[in-house]
Amino acid sequence: MRGIGGEWIMRRSWKHVVVATAGGMVLSMAVVVAGSPVAGATTQVVNQLQVSNWFGVNEGPGGSVGNVTLVPGPATPPAGTGSAELQIDSTGRASLGTNQFKGTSLSQITAMDYWGYVVGGTTNQLVLQFDVTYDTTLGSTAYQGRLTFVPSSPPPASAWRHLNALADGYWFGSQAPGSATCSQATPCTWSQVLSYFPHAAIRNDPIGQGAFILRLGGPITGGATAYVDDLTVGTTAATTTTDFEPGSSVTPSIGPSGTPIIVRGFGFRPKAKVTAKYHSGVRGHQNVVLCSGTADQSGAVQCVANIPALPGLPGVHPITVKGRGPTGVITYTDDFVLS
Repeated sequence: MRGIGGEWIMRRSWKHVVVATAGGMVLSMAVVVAGSPVAGATTQVVNQLQVSNWFGVNEGPGGSVGNVTLVPGPATPPAGTGSAELQIDSTGRASLGTNQFKGTSLSQITAMDYWGYVVGGTTNQLVLQFDVTYDTTLGSTAYQGRLTFVPSSPPPASAWRHLNALADGYWFGSQAPGSATCSQATPCTWSQVLSYFPHAAIRNDPIGQGAFILRLGGPITGGATAYVDDLTVGTTAATTTTDFEPGSSVTPSIGPSGTPIIVRGFGFRPKAKVTAKYHSGVRGHQNVVLCSGTADQSGAVQCVANIPALPGLPGVHPITVKGRGPTGVITYTDDFVLS
């Protein structure tokens, strides 16, 4: 089970996201599709990354690469035409996370599954993890680490596979008390987790919130690339399916002024001019053009820029990516967290 460590780095990286969310400087980004045949079920289509819903972040050490990008493919995804790409170097930790499941009691979870695709296969696992409170009856929401699901078998080479986190692998805790009974060396089944911690829940802290994450890395020699799609989290009250689709992404998504970034977008009309603008919140410099590019024949575009050095406050700053699509103007909005 290598490539799962780095707890202190995770907390430091994710802290920027949850503090920014608590500050209220956020925008909604998920499209909820109504009319699901299952009672209490919704499907959210995610094609841009914002801290109010799904957000990509590198939880690796400074200088490492841990990119999350919404892209077409690969091959035939299990839902729609795209997926979320997680790409790392040897020490990066690409994390695609949300706080929308905070406070969910583990005993109420009826489904937790996703599809993963690991380029080249090997033993590089695409894992699921979440911040945990082991006993909610105590009234404390202090950070107690994460519970991590690791599949029990290695991934196939460059192929989609379905993973049921309640049955297809094992769970371990990164901190006490979970690590005392379900350690990385002696992990537990989901049934054992529920037996040992009947009052456990996904953390729900007023500031730290409760991250629910799909992650690659930690470390992996030589780096790796994986894709994830069609995540379902079901409880006794409702079921939410998340379909990751091609849209726009900014990498990295957290950093100080001057940070070099790559802006990627999909779905534009071939040869359309696409412009990325940074919304600084600074009077006189509200909307700063970062970069622009021309969409290729597939409708994809990429441009590079640096986050402008302006006297703005740390927090969430939207980046809009706008250009002509096949039937009209397309505007995506991604978040950059200024640290």
